[in-house]
Amino acid sequence: MTPKNAISRLRIGGVVAIVLTALLLVLLYNINPGRDGFIPCVLHQTTGLYCAGCGTARALHALLHGDIAGALGFNALTTLLLPPLVAGLIASFFARKLPRERTIVIAGGILLALSLVFTVLRNIPAPIFEILRP
Repeated sequence: MTPKNAISRLRIGGVVAIVLTALLLVLLYNINPGRDGFIPCVLHQTTGLYCAGCGTARALHALLHGDIAGALGFNALTTLLLPPLVAGLIASFFARKLPRERTIVIAGGILLALSLVFTVLRNIPAPIFEILRP
């Protein structure tokens, strides 16, 4: 496959991803996950621990309604990482070449490390870390 074909496929995939994301955001705008019975976190139900994703749907719902403080309260990691993540995705969509594998691996490693640290911190039974829980 030539680089030009790879970029064309990436752009088609990007357009499909944008359309699906827009549809999901419209749905999430109209459905309140905290009230309308979203699927609960299996980890939290079985262990009582919060994963890095706990509160993400409620945080996105709050952001879509302009409630930044509420979004931070539900999931600070998602709320703080969303702007640079979206900016990076948009930049890579409009770039003239594919991002290097090394860049993707490094970014993925950083996201994984941040998620693990956030998960550990929000489960430490100390009053200072309760702010990180949804």
